[in-house]
Amino acid sequence: MSNRDPSWRAGSIAPAWVVQWGALAAGIVVTGLLGQASALNPSKTSLIWLPTGVATGLLFRWGIGAWPAVAVGIFLVQVLGHGTPLTSVGIAATGTLGTVAAALVLHRFGVRRAFDRLRDVVGLVVAAATCMNVTATGGVFWLWVSGAIPTAAVFDTWEVWWRGDFAGVMLAAPVVISASWDAVSRIVRRPGEALLFVVAFAVTLWWVTRSGAMVGEPIGPLAFVLWAAMRFGMLAASLTVLTCSIASAVAVAMGFGSFSSDLPVLYSLWAYMVAWALIGLVVSVIQVSGDRDRDSLRATVHELNVTTAELSSRRAEQETVIRSLERSEQEADRASRVKTQFLANMSHELRTPVAAVLGYAEMLETGDVARRAAALDGIRRNSAHLLRLVDDVLDIAKIESGRIELFPEPCSPSGLIDDVVSATAGYASSRGIPLASHVDATVPAACALDATRVRQVLTNLVNNAIRFSDPGSPVTVRAGTADGGAMLEFEVTDRGVGISEENQKKLFRPFSQVDDSMTRRHGGTGLGLCLAARFVEAMGGAIRVASSEGAGARFTVTIPVREPGDVPPSRPSAAAVPLPPSSGGTKGRILLVEDSPEMRQIIGYHLRKAGFEVETANDGRTGIAVAQAGHHDLILMDIQMPVADGYEATLALRAAGIAVPIVALTAHASVVDRDLCRARGFSDYLPKPCTSQDLLAVIDRHLATPAGE
Repeated sequence: MSNRDPSWRAGSIAPAWVVQWGALAAGIVVTGLLGQASALNPSKTSLIWLPTGVATGLLFRWGIGAWPAVAVGIFLVQVLGHGTPLTSVGIAATGTLGTVAAALVLHRFGVRRAFDRLRDVVGLVVAAATCMNVTATGGVFWLWVSGAIPTAAVFDTWEVWWRGDFAGVMLAAPVVISASWDAVSRIVRRPGEALLFVVAFAVTLWWVTRSGAMVGEPIGPLAFVLWAAMRFGMLAASLTVLTCSIASAVAVAMGFGSFSSDLPVLYSLWAYMVAWALIGLVVSVIQVSGDRDRDSLRATVHELNVTTAELSSRRAEQETVIRSLERSEQEADRASRVKTQFLANMSHELRTPVAAVLGYAEMLETGDVARRAAALDGIRRNSAHLLRLVDDVLDIAKIESGRIELFPEPCSPSGLIDDVVSATAGYASSRGIPLASHVDATVPAACALDATRVRQVLTNLVNNAIRFSDPGSPVTVRAGTADGGAMLEFEVTDRGVGISEENQKKLFRPFSQVDDSMTRRHGGTGLGLCLAARFVEAMGGAIRVASSEGAGARFTVTIPVREPGDVPPSRPSAAAVPLPPSSGGTKGRILLVEDSPEMRQIIGYHLRKAGFEVETANDGRTGIAVAQAGHHDLILMDIQMPVADGYEATLALRAAGIAVPIVALTAHASVVDRDLCRARGFSDYLPKPCTSQDLLAVIDRHLATPAGE
């Protein structure tokens, strides 16, 4: 709320004007009678005339529209002081004019009710010094006109009158103007100190007024003025000065101590009062300014603290982001190094069997019959190794994209162990590693498992055990149960080089190996254990390792047991179809649509050897034309071909009414590809590469039953 009352303008009247006007008139009457009681001479003039201060202060607060209440109050004071009606009206008129002018001057100076600026003090002094000339001059004039004072006493009377009005404004107006709940609350905020002040001030005031020491020793009251100004604010300081002034007036009237009506003595007392008032106002302004500066400083410090805290918080956030970026950069660098090492390893693993295949092919070109069998066996083994590498890469790609394919089917855990041992026996024998197996009696004869994935996991673990074992160090495969038969448990144990605790942490990461240096002894791509762990987790199981350096390792795989009848067989398998005799199968006419000349030559060779008549096409569009031009018992269709792919060709043939079996023969080997082929009209699906036995088994499955049945 502004300290400046906006209702000061001429003509404005507060809503509670009756109460305000009554209070204004009553205040003037009471203070006026007190002033008359301390009159200095028969002219009834007083050295401290408080009504002018009360009127000026209330007109400033409530607006000059309340001037009638001032006129009535001054008139009543004069009448009660036995003034004539004419004199009373004249003094009331000039007194009202002077106080209204003083209120206007205060507003012109922009005085604030809090008196918290030196400008406010200057405005009060100017208003009191100038406007009280009007009240003093008018009052003395009416006294002279009425004959109350002789001409010789006019100047002395005017001086006393002006001094009284000036002191009244300086003493009473600040109290009236600054009075507010905020100012009072500053006093009562320190109740103990306020009580001590009142008691000490009362005792001191009683002593100085009784002894007259106030006239010669003004230091005592001044100390209380300073105390009030510095501790309780401007209202308390003004009240202290006003109380001292009233006590002095009473002492003068009652003749206490050295107080008398001697003008030089009283002028000194008047000067003390005005000085006390000015000192109290100035000290209050300084104190308020100091408080305001301290509050501003506190606010600035608080803002600085908040800003510092925000900066600290932002710095912490930035440091967190920087650390996160550094970690991300380190992870990216590590991933880049790992993948770079993986590519190097993969290049090695791919180039080695490719080099072997090329070498064996050159051996065959020499026509050395003695080495023909060894060369063919080497080509088959290295080709199988290449196929496993490709399958591993495809599997890890499926895992990374969240597409792990599982096909639970009834199988024998004991048979799985036998398959794994049989598949790895040759490798173990070549390394000089004794390979043994054991199946606990608690293992069920049959259960539902994805036999292919379990076989892949165990084969990988056994191959690793063989690879990291020295010649003569045994490797054992065991099948058992855990958790009261609820879990199947497979263990692969070796006595090889072992794995440190630090290296065990990265065993199951993709593209990671325990020894990834350029001089590593054992080879591998770093995909096998990652694939094993992901497959086991997908089956609801877990894989654990117990090892230490130089003491071998034991890998344990646990998989939930499911009854054989819980899931039907779902994996298509050419191996489930009886193989035809190698000398031939069901004779017929076959169209082979394949863009690779090598694949047309190889597949055509096996088909013709089996007794089939073969016609070929090198792209989908040519395949459509050949199929529509002649009769064929079965069509082998590649998928990815130029001009028109296998999907387009098959859809076109089905749309043309050709109902013969069409078998997809493709390197796209996922379940999604298989399902897509069936949805596009293919009769069957055979992934490349495949053996001649697999190829002839699929053909036999379709040609053994007439088309359309």
